[in-house]
Amino acid sequence: MEVLFYETHDVYVHGLPQALGRLGHHVTMWQGGPAVDRLQKYLASQRPGLILSMGWTQMHRDWISLEAIRQYCKSSPALHVYWATEDPLHTSVWTLQYLERVQPDAVLTISPLTLPLLRRLGYPAEELPFAADPGIHRPTPGGPPLDVVLVGTAYGEASGRLRAVGLGWLLRPLAASGRHVEVYGNFWQEAGRYLGFDLPRAWLHPSAAYADVPRLYTAASIVLCPQNEPNQLTGRTFEGLGTGGGVLLTLRTPGVLRHFQDGRHLLCTSSAQETADLLGRYLDDATARRRISDAARDEILRRHTYDHRAQALLDHVARWQEAKRRVGRPLPQGTDRIDMVRPVEVEAGGDAKDRLRLRFELPPRPAGFRLAAARLRCFAQEVRQPGDAFCFSRPGGLLLDVRHVTGLQSNPYPYDASWQEWNVIEALRGLAGSFLDLELRAEQGLSVQWEQPGQRSLQWFVQYNQSAFMPRLELAWTGSPD
Repeated sequence: MEVLFYETHDVYVHGLPQALGRLGHHVTMWQGGPAVDRLQKYLASQRPGLILSMGWTQMHRDWISLEAIRQYCKSSPALHVYWATEDPLHTSVWTLQYLERVQPDAVLTISPLTLPLLRRLGYPAEELPFAADPGIHRPTPGGPPLDVVLVGTAYGEASGRLRAVGLGWLLRPLAASGRHVEVYGNFWQEAGRYLGFDLPRAWLHPSAAYADVPRLYTAASIVLCPQNEPNQLTGRTFEGLGTGGGVLLTLRTPGVLRHFQDGRHLLCTSSAQETADLLGRYLDDATARRRISDAARDEILRRHTYDHRAQALLDHVARWQEAKRRVGRPLPQGTDRIDMVRPVEVEAGGDAKDRLRLRFELPPRPAGFRLAAARLRCFAQEVRQPGDAFCFSRPGGLLLDVRHVTGLQSNPYPYDASWQEWNVIEALRGLAGSFLDLELRAEQGLSVQWEQPGQRSLQWFVQYNQSAFMPRLELAWTGSPD
């Protein structure tokens, strides 16, 4: 099968595409930036049966090229599969927007917690974790011996609370003890503002090239590995374990313990004190470190290589392709569905532009389903003065729901606390497939700035993905397809 791997970022191009090649498929790695003319020529001449996209990179800024992929798969038996490697931290900011605009045939995700949402959105979806490539992530001598190494980026608040807390557990005892840590990556100079302590400048190095990281891991006694979310693993977890050099020290989370055994394949910590105890024990015990790192590499080779992931992907693809041949599309799992509907018209009024009139074009009722819930959701950029927001249907002016909008004390990324919602199911009786007109009125002193089209938002992530924060109607259906 001809496979197009539509990604160029250095973090993503090593592993899965090479594994698909080893399993007998011809993989075309996209070269250069997006170019719709070149893409269309490739699609017409090579006719790939599978197109893979992933992550959140420069390749996703060209919606015209992604639309060309959508049209190609719509008119052919080919499948476009998106691997959502930014879930769940960036699901609302990125993944949902990508799915809405690109409409791939199926979705893979590193997040088991995101699977139910993806399936309710109507996508065939499966979990596919990161892995290691034994040809790259293997013992690689050549560097001077190192005590402790950390390779990664200091993403700050956008990487989630667990990463910030976990980095404190991993790094604070080392900073307090005066031990040296080799830290490779971007933005660590500013990390003190969310860690609560500054890293010594002598620790900090520029980002290491992807091919050089196994040499650093091999030279280290201990490899520090933060996690971003409790129920899944970062790619560097598998890569560090597969290298077979330094012992991986990471956080004790359900995601880690789901795949690996604490004390056998890696070391886990739940506090700065536990980290200090582990370092005191294992930095001076080369025999124990070798036993753990050998067991870790054996476990990676047995269950967690990209060959394992590629075979799992192909098994899913075969099932999805058969369904597309048979009924025209891959079949989603489950009996519940969600439609997320953007307004076709938005009109802001009032002195503070805090009165919204919204028009939605409603989708038809899915065959075999009934409407179980409907809610209007609007994003409040700024609440200047708390108060009540009344939601009416138009033109009759039926009062549907009232929401008390409070000032936000804390609203960390991904800004979920800024969403306000109203129950509007009474306005949808008998309207499926037609238009719905709603109006929000701010009363009792409420002064709020709602996200609207063409508005320059304050938060960078909202600005970058502005459409992700537009008002929307969420329709929940229950039943089973006819």
